[in-house]
Amino acid sequence: MRVRTSIITGVIIAFIFPAAIANADGSFLLDDIKPVIQQSPDVEKYLFATLDLEKSGQANRIGNNINPRLGGTRLGPYCIYAKPKGDAGKNTLEVCINTEYHFKDKTGRPCRLEQAYSVTESFVSIEIKPIKE
Repeated sequence: MRVRTSIITGVIIAFIFPAAIANADGSFLLDDIKPVIQQSPDVEKYLFATLDLEKSGQANRIGNNINPRLGGTRLGPYCIYAKPKGDAGKNTLEVCINTEYHFKDKTGRPCRLEQAYSVTESFVSIEIKPIKE
């Protein structure tokens, strides 16, 4: 399943990290991003009470050529297909979880992606939009 990311988020990411994650998509499991969603309990409650989310989706991935220490790490936006809770049939919605990245060097200080030894993410927002066929 190939999930489309939002144009605005993609442009921002491409501008900030031009070669870092361009053309580097990676799949993720919903369970893997629950800690990010749980940073906003109201959003978490709303998402899981009103939508049936797929078990996996698409995200950006840090390329080994940009940072071999973090190569393969998935980063938001995390986009996943969904449908209203209990609806039969195919998914009709795309849900994107937008995040802010925090790259740290080996001493724990903020740095650029290329010098990073670790990365954490903060929840920013969600986008829910109809799937266009």
